[in-house]
Amino acid sequence: MPQRMLTDDSTSDSLVTATRENLLEAIIRPLPDSKLSILLNDLSRADSVLRNELQKAPTDKTSRQQSLRWLQRVELATLRSELFPEKSPDGIAAANEAARIAEASLLALPASGSARSEVLRLLAEAHLRRGDLQSAQVVLEDMNASAAKTAGPNGSNQESHDIAMQVRIAIAAGNQSTAKDLLEDYYSQHTSRRLNMDLVRLRYLLRFGSETQVANWLDSISQTHGEDAGDRASTIVSQTRLTDGEGVSSASSANPERDPRLWIADAMYYLRKEKSQQAALHFARAAISDQDDRRSIQSALKAAAILVQSGNSKASVELLQRISDSHTQSSDAAGALLQAATIAHDHADEFTAEEIRTMLQRVAGRWPNTDAALAANRWLIAWNRNEANWLAAAIQTTKIAVRHWRENSSTAPSGTETHASQSVRSLCLLCWSDAWMHEPDAKTVDLLHRSFADAVPASLPARTHADLTVLLDDPTSRASQATEGFFRELAKFRLGQSVSVTSQPPQAVTTALIQRLEMDARQQPERRVAIGRCLIDLDRKHSLFASEIEPGDSSAWRETVHRVGWHIWAGERSTAETIVKEAIERNADAANDLFRQSARAHSISPSKADQARAATWWKRLADNQTRGSHEWYASTLGWLDALKRSGKTKEASASARMILLTTPPQSAEQAAAFENAAK
Repeated sequence: MPQRMLTDDSTSDSLVTATRENLLEAIIRPLPDSKLSILLNDLSRADSVLRNELQKAPTDKTSRQQSLRWLQRVELATLRSELFPEKSPDGIAAANEAARIAEASLLALPASGSARSEVLRLLAEAHLRRGDLQSAQVVLEDMNASAAKTAGPNGSNQESHDIAMQVRIAIAAGNQSTAKDLLEDYYSQHTSRRLNMDLVRLRYLLRFGSETQVANWLDSISQTHGEDAGDRASTIVSQTRLTDGEGVSSASSANPERDPRLWIADAMYYLRKEKSQQAALHFARAAISDQDDRRSIQSALKAAAILVQSGNSKASVELLQRISDSHTQSSDAAGALLQAATIAHDHADEFTAEEIRTMLQRVAGRWPNTDAALAANRWLIAWNRNEANWLAAAIQTTKIAVRHWRENSSTAPSGTETHASQSVRSLCLLCWSDAWMHEPDAKTVDLLHRSFADAVPASLPARTHADLTVLLDDPTSRASQATEGFFRELAKFRLGQSVSVTSQPPQAVTTALIQRLEMDARQQPERRVAIGRCLIDLDRKHSLFASEIEPGDSSAWRETVHRVGWHIWAGERSTAETIVKEAIERNADAANDLFRQSARAHSISPSKADQARAATWWKRLADNQTRGSHEWYASTLGWLDALKRSGKTKEASASARMILLTTPPQSAEQAAAFENAAK
């Protein structure tokens, strides 16, 4: 009969395999105590499973599977000892247990074979980790003898393990010359590097070399063998320094001879062990002492993140400010200072608005070509807009480095940009348009020109300046410099060289466009028809109010107010009156605005017929007001003025005198206006 399998429970194998993998991961990247205890419990369960399977094994001979189980027990026990720093009490206790299990396995294993050689290697490791160098040497000799009997394809691997163990024994014994000779001999004969030998050389440098040599070799291991190997090497460095008294105490003094890369290794060790205070301290010390810009800033950012999590945002911001000041030649410093501003903003109860603003201004001013500067500028612009500092926001857009104008400008055809666009150009168009809408006067336009004049001349900013001039000022001087498409068409239309604008305007400027053309209609009444038709046509094709009206917005009727005026200018009076009627039916509260807009739209016309219509709308507005109120007097004055312009001078004068007799205004200014109308 075929020999019965020792177990048919795949769960036991999976437990052992998973535990082994978790042990290896924890050796590379140490666990915090809470998670380590869970892993040790899993290890106890796995070892118990292996013991039970060995007890069920046949007694007449040692099967291959028995050998495997013994080898698994020894390996798990040895890996357990590697979880702890050498020379530490936990490490010594674990090594003692690993040696006990290894010695028991040797009694059960065949006198020769690969399993025995591997157990001897693990036993030598256990003796070495518990500090018994003599026993480690004896076992090493037995291992070499056993390996010689079973020499195979792994001979070179066995050789490196043998030399690695000899070097480690020499290091532990303090025999520098022997360890050095062994290492030099090995590396002179081998061109390819093995990780186990590189780790042994790292231990040699930790014992006999300088911090710089250790740090350089640590970097070399990471570059040669990858991230896992680098993390394992870093853990060896930190555990060795910790047991040798190089831990927290070393980070508390800023010794310029200390290599900051080792503090980073220590910080990562503490971070993995969830000892955040020590991790932050080591990262901070590394950042302060490191002359490498990028590495220093990365350490500062990591320290800052830990400090914020621990509730110390003040220290976090101060560290980032200090490091950014120390590395002003590095563009990475801009990101560090921007992060400081972000932390300060997130903890606004601990920082003033002026402190945050100052940090943003420093980012934008010191490193203008960085992405951090662009973010800082956007932040400052949004800040000013939220505070209704429209001109300050607009001027800020012209201070953004030309690099960002180029790299962030939209490549889509003119007229396709939206409010959501990340284009610096779109932001500039929006901010200057808003500034002019809030202060549509010569001062704003003058500041526009001066701000662009101070900016570095470049194609896109120059064309944007021309476009804004075409939109907000007299287009005569810059019409030829405007970009193709909408702004070129707008320039021709405003100069009276065309009768329409067909291209879609950027949504960033639609509101300003409406205000600009309506202002043109009032300033140039003779062009009101063309302007009215142009606005109606643009609205029909491109929905000029689309960017202003949100779904469900109860104030959406306000767009109707503008449209009424456009239809009046275009000579479509009956259409305008229909719009007014239907709008009032939907929303009676819109009546006053609609009456006022209708009156004003008619008022700009030199035609007496239009002035008569204006008078009608002013009268309807006045009748809708409380008699004697400020609004009633204002709309009544509009009615009287329109009556005079329509040719009904006597009627206007008589009405004005009657009001002065029956309902005289209290305002001296309004009283004077009525007296003038009564003449």
